[in-house]
Amino acid sequence: MAGIETMLVNIANEQRRQGHTVKLLIINKAIDESLKSRIDPSIEVVCFGKKINSKNILPILKLNAYLYTHKYDMLHMHNPRLGRMVRIPIDQQHKCCTQHCLCNGWMDSDYLHLFDHAFAISDAVKQDIKEKYNIEAVTVYNGISPSFFKCSGIKKNVDGKFHIVQVGRFNLEVKGQDITIHALAELRGRVSKEIVVDFIGDNENSDGEQIMKLAQDLNVSDSVSFLGIRSQEYIAEHLCEYDLFIQPSRKEGFGLTVAEAMAAKVPVLVSETPGPMEIISNGEFGFYFESEDYSDCAKKIFSIVEQEFDINKVVECAFHRVYKKFDVRVTAAQYSAHYLKIIGDVGQGGVILTKRDLHNWLRLDYLAYKMKHPVIARFTYGENWDLFSFLYNLRHLEYYMNKPNKYLWDKLIMIYYWLNHRRKCKRLDIYVAPNSIGPGCHFVHRGFRHILFGSKIGANCEILPMVLLGKKTPGMNQKGIEVGDNCYFGTGCTILGPVKIGNNVIIGAGAVVTKDIPDNCTVVGIPAKILNKNEDSFNN
Repeated sequence: MAGIETMLVNIANEQRRQGHTVKLLIINKAIDESLKSRIDPSIEVVCFGKKINSKNILPILKLNAYLYTHKYDMLHMHNPRLGRMVRIPIDQQHKCCTQHCLCNGWMDSDYLHLFDHAFAISDAVKQDIKEKYNIEAVTVYNGISPSFFKCSGIKKNVDGKFHIVQVGRFNLEVKGQDITIHALAELRGRVSKEIVVDFIGDNENSDGEQIMKLAQDLNVSDSVSFLGIRSQEYIAEHLCEYDLFIQPSRKEGFGLTVAEAMAAKVPVLVSETPGPMEIISNGEFGFYFESEDYSDCAKKIFSIVEQEFDINKVVECAFHRVYKKFDVRVTAAQYSAHYLKIIGDVGQGGVILTKRDLHNWLRLDYLAYKMKHPVIARFTYGENWDLFSFLYNLRHLEYYMNKPNKYLWDKLIMIYYWLNHRRKCKRLDIYVAPNSIGPGCHFVHRGFRHILFGSKIGANCEILPMVLLGKKTPGMNQKGIEVGDNCYFGTGCTILGPVKIGNNVIIGAGAVVTKDIPDNCTVVGIPAKILNKNEDSFNN
């Protein structure tokens, strides 16, 4: 799983660079310190200390308690078995999972049905999930950091030999190292250069011993080297020294090492299995042979050694394809885009119409208050909890008010939330009309605020005390105040409609706004004037 762990670190770092808040939760106690050192310092890492193969449920209980008290927009797991361990109420956060290999023979994938959303690392895996479990998945290709791989330097063929490398764990049923050995034996004495093969991966298991014995039986052991496990840094530094990368897999959902070889400008030869064939686009960016046919594999290696193909052209095109399709920046951006799509449109102009909308808005409201210990806040009557509970009641009122078909019990529930809303308005001195403020709203401290019908405030706005949204003249029936997303209302500011305020606007303390304000501005004064244009978007 080392390749997956490296990829997860790369994705987390990239999502943090793209401005998202990322936390990395690790269940098992064993952590690769070299990988941990590569995690962005601004990413919080939480380890629950479960020992490998331990049946102790305490770490699992701690994980669930942590997730229950720390709300996230998305909870993304990279092993379906985790769905069995995480049992928080499904309505609190979106749970999604990525399937990293074909489902055949991998019992963990039986738990995919426990997730709201499934991702697949290739179209081959997506199709497999559909056939096996009738679950619709979204394809997001695994990503690497192409610039991390050295793609120039002295090649090993200065010794006159043709060097082949295969990278991956020793698993004959999946990776097919025996096919490489058989092909090497068949090529012996038939090509103009001596062929040598390096295997990189953990060979200290029964499959590794079987490959070593096969090499001896076929009299090719002098042309085969077993390098064992090598770090990602070693592979990135030395992969470019080989003349050919081979991946003779029998079953493969993707093949991240194939993309790494393409980034190192090494020609690749893969078996005709769906995952690797997607990477090379059915032969456009690499070479392939008929799956499990070592004679065809030997034939293709012979053609590459004897340069019967325009290898340089294929290698250059493959190099550019990696940056376009398999760069971790692309992977992270695609995940983020799908997250936003899953969460739904909660921007300016949105209203709560469904239960899913209600849960989405409540989650964003909760995150705005950044309560690390909500249970303590609740039972000590903390200020943040009082203000959040005001929004909690308001969101439920909005849901029942907007519900298209109301039964009698819906109307009774709506009346309950309406009466509770009136009571809370009077107690907190905050008067907010339903359907007037977007999700992620943060009321800072108790104190007077007045937002009446006809006002519309966007998402993720921060509102300090003594803020009034009203009308310019007593006879106006419509206030017509529209406020964009990510805005900040300073203490004592007044907005008199009709007026439109753009996104990312900071309204200074005591300002009186009577005219439209464009995006990304700071305004102060009476009447409010633009102080400066914000170069960066204001972000709470």
